[in-house]
Amino acid sequence: MRWEQISDNEGKEVYELRHNEQCVLTLTDNVIAGTVRIESASEKRTFVIGKEGFFNNRTVLRNEYGIRIGELGIENNEHFIEMENEKFHYTINDSSPVEFIIYKESKENPIITCKLNTPFPAHEPMLVKGKKLLFTKLNYASLLMSMCWYILPPIAKMNRLEYSI
Repeated sequence: MRWEQISDNEGKEVYELRHNEQCVLTLTDNVIAGTVRIESASEKRTFVIGKEGFFNNRTVLRNEYGIRIGELGIENNEHFIEMENEKFHYTINDSSPVEFIIYKESKENPIITCKLNTPFPAHEPMLVKGKKLLFTKLNYASLLMSMCWYILPPIAKMNRLEYSI
């Protein structure tokens, strides 16, 4: 699988998640508003991504009704994503292209791996209406959480091995 960034303008980034050259998910990340719109063949959803915690150390995903459905953070020096009471771990390889690996127990047995093909530099500062937004690993939160959201439906659970190839 791979993410392809298809546009980047005025604080909105549009990505397509592709599997075997077919678009399975479209993500529109509104960087300024902190919202993410996800469209698949069967669903269209809007999520809010924000920071919470004493030192704003957790990234939280809420659905369109404000109900918390996911969290991204660090525990015991390991990055994790908790989505609908299921916990995943992840790593980001900052090679070219960037690669996301989501796994349960070990990196050697991933649930899903995905590359990020982007024509735009992933670590360059972006200026939006006078505001400077820096791209870091935390800005990948929408892509990581969308991947987990995509693989969580019951049908996807049966096909997880197909996505890790």
